[in-house]
This record gives sequence, C-alpha cells and structure tokens, in this order.
Amino acid sequence: MGRIIKLNERDLQKIVRRVLQEQTIKQIYGTDPAKNPSDFLGKGGQFERGLDRYKKKLDFFYYKCIPVGVSTFANYVTNHKDKLMTELGVDKPTLALMAKAAMGIIGRETTFGEGSEFKDDVAEFLMGLGLGFIPKGLQTGYNKARQLVGGGPQQMSLGSAQFTEDTWNQYGLDKKIGPYEKSFASVQQGLGALHRIAADYRKALKVGTGTGPSVNPIAVRQGKIKSINGTGNNALDLAIVSHNMPGLINKWCETSDPNFAGPCDKTEYQPYPESKKELKFKVFQNKQIPNYFPNKGSGKLTSIGYLEEVAGYINKFNCFNL
Repeated sequence: MGRIIKLNERDLQKIVRRVLQEQTIKQIYGTDPAKNPSDFLGKGGQFERGLDRYKKKLDFFYYKCIPVGVSTFANYVTNHKDKLMTELGVDKPTLALMAKAAMGIIGRETTFGEGSEFKDDVAEFLMGLGLGFIPKGLQTGYNKARQLVGGGPQQMSLGSAQFTEDTWNQYGLDKKIGPYEKSFASVQQGLGALHRIAADYRKALKVGTGTGPSVNPIAVRQGKIKSINGTGNNALDLAIVSHNMPGLINKWCETSDPNFAGPCDKTEYQPYPESKKELKFKVFQNKQIPNYFPNKGSGKLTSIGYLEEVAGYINKFNCFNL
C-alpha cells in the first residue's frame, strides 16, 4: 500500500519557490536536461544536488554585494549592457544606476523575492502553467465582494517587483519583454522595473522637475524630516517612487496654503480625499519649488520613506559597475 504524504502550507511554499528558482536557472542554461536540474518534482534530491552544483558555477558571475534574488538580473545587465543602453537611450553610468534602482525596488517590494506572499507564489505558478484564469477568477470574485461593502477594485501585484498586469502592459513591457503571465522570473522582473524607471525618468526630464537633490522644504519646516536621502537626482527619485505611487511626476509650485505644494500645471489643487474635496488651494504657477519631492502617504508608508529605502539599497550595491 502506498504511503500517504501530507503537505502543509509551508511544504507547498517550498515546492513553489523551488520550482520558480528552477525556472530562473533555465533562463541561463536553457532546457537541455544534461545542463539543467529540471526534475525536482519527479526525483526530489537530484534537484538540490543540481542546484548546488550550478550555484557554484553561477558564483563566478555573481557580484558579492548583490543579493542572490537579483543576481541573475545583475549578470544579465552586465552581459547585455550595449543592447540595453541602445534600447533605453542611456549611457553606461546611467544604466548602472538605473539597474541598481531596479534591484532596490525589488528589495523594497519583496525583500529580493523572499518576502512574496504564498498566494502570489501560487498565482504565478498557475499562470506559468497556462492556468491564469484560476487566480484571475478568484480576484474577480474578491473584487465583487469588496464592492458589496463599498470597497474599490484591486489588482494582483505579482513577481518580485510586484507589477500589476495593467501596469506591465501600460508600459509596453508585454512587447519589450514578454507576456505578463511569463514575466515572473528574476530577469524579467528586473528588466520590467528597469524599463519602467527609464520611461518615467524621461517623462520627469521632459516635465522639467529638476535634476538636483530632492527637497521638501514644507516637511522640513513642519519637523517631519531634516532632509531627503535620495539618489541626488530629483527626476530619478520621482521615477523610482512612481513604481509604487504613480502620478507624482510634476513640477511642484507653492500654493495659497504654505503647508501644501501643488502641481504647477493646475490653477487649483485639492490634496484631500473625497471627504474634504471642498478644500482647494490656489496654485502659484510662477513659483516652482525646484527639485521638490512630495511627501505622500502616512506613517511608515510614505513616498519619502519608499525612496530612502530604495536609495539605501542602491548605496549598498557599490560593487556593481559596468
């Protein structure tokens, strides 16, 4: 009689994570079974032995200051830097900085792939098998339930960079990198973040936000911060935070309330939620605050906090150069 093996949630998490790791190895070595330990689900221990063997091979390519979860992406950028510089329209130092920013975002979003939720792992796994209709159907049902209690719809944010499908397609990543359902390996997630940063950086430069160190004199005056520890480039800072908080890439001007700045392209600014929508301030469109970085959110979930965490990671990646 066959032995019955019971799997708990932690066991399932390990299985899904290992299969996802295997797919990352395949990106580098292809699908040749002689080069790829592709039989984890079938033979168990051989996967671990194969993965250990190829980790040793991959160590040659890894940067010591780069977390394992984004090492394959860092290696990809190194080996394809000329192609990426052409695609993104940037020079080598800018590509290196943007790649560090992309890795920093992945660190902020999922602790370099280690902090993703089990339900996300399962959704990614099912999509990879062509069964995306299952998690999408569950998400639709969840949103219908939210509507019954007055809540707004939500989208799944998947992958180590936590992209939604709408954002992935909005930036044309489905054409530049591949379909959303096949985008969850570390290289694709890193490339997605890299292309999005470059697109938003170009937007910030076109808008004229500024390229000096980011400032927020209002938050300083209010005693909320002493300074902003960003990248030293306001346009890049705004591009970074746009991964989590879109809509902040603007020139910012003084308003009739000294405690608020408003977008310079508006004559009035209403910063409050719908419950206080009657409170509006006049925007002084001729009084731009150069290199202004908005302080959005509350508690620990602020735009400044997000930026500073990503910038902190960037500073740790000092061994990564192209």
